[in-house]
Amino acid sequence: MHSSVRRKTIFALGASLLAGSRAAHAQDFPTQTIRVVVPYPPGGVVDPVARLLTTPMAAYLGQPMVVDNRPGAAGAIGIAVVAQAKADGHTLLFHSSTITTSATVQHENAKIDVPAVLAPVAMVGSAPFLIVVNPGVPVKSIQELIDYARANPGKLNYGSSGRGSSNHLAAELFKRMAGVDLVHVPFQGGGPAVTALVGGQIQVGFDTITGSSQLVKAGRLRALAVTSLQRSKALPDVPSVHESGVPNYDVNFWLGYFAPANTPRDVIGKLAAAVRESNANPEVAQKLAGFGLERSNASADQFAALFRSEIDKWDKLLKSLDGAR
Repeated sequence: MHSSVRRKTIFALGASLLAGSRAAHAQDFPTQTIRVVVPYPPGGVVDPVARLLTTPMAAYLGQPMVVDNRPGAAGAIGIAVVAQAKADGHTLLFHSSTITTSATVQHENAKIDVPAVLAPVAMVGSAPFLIVVNPGVPVKSIQELIDYARANPGKLNYGSSGRGSSNHLAAELFKRMAGVDLVHVPFQGGGPAVTALVGGQIQVGFDTITGSSQLVKAGRLRALAVTSLQRSKALPDVPSVHESGVPNYDVNFWLGYFAPANTPRDVIGKLAAAVRESNANPEVAQKLAGFGLERSNASADQFAALFRSEIDKWDKLLKSLDGAR
């Protein structure tokens, strides 16, 4: 056989075997327990939602799913665990939108290039933040907050879960778009920030609906607006910032799965299908609504596009804030 013909034959055979191995890999996956790394301690919103989905997803995939809490270093520990795992779909990260707002911080402090080491799999659901104030602040709407802040520059403090956290940058974007001066007070997590808000040590908060809605009902905090363009189904009587005098302000908190980079696309597709199937479960949908989350209908490609666009968006804002110091 002529050498060039032989090379073509070998190449074709190799391509055929590679395609066959990929198909077999997708068909066989998963072959063992799937570990879901959560970069937060038990409690809050991320951990219980991750645990909620393990049972229906395990039923769909035919293998157990276990949650592995790896908190610390602003999520860098959990991200590193998954980034260093074998890229076969058996180790996943379950994270919030904070992964996009803190990507610059991770790169600076932990030397983790988040979009390079992780592959988006599927979004589970999303919800706006709730802008709340201590009842001692004499405002009952976003416009009144803007007017009060402009009349008292630098006298209102807001709390966050730390530099680069999603509520930190949600507040900074609000400041920029509304033209107000609010002083940032970082805390070691959202819980301490809410405690300080209730106690009057700070005056303004950008919190999850789950974290603050009961405090609003009890009269310990006052709700001003949600941060999405549309009102939240969980709080239909609370207006959006967009309709309250800051047009096009739109920030959402979301939860989703990530796999190590280079995980085969067919494996990611099977995992994404498991998320879609689980989200379609009425009991799961009801419990997600209890967390103030609306189920996501985003495709894997749409989630990947959102992930990268939000990293760019928040990276630019954070760097502009650092440059203004």
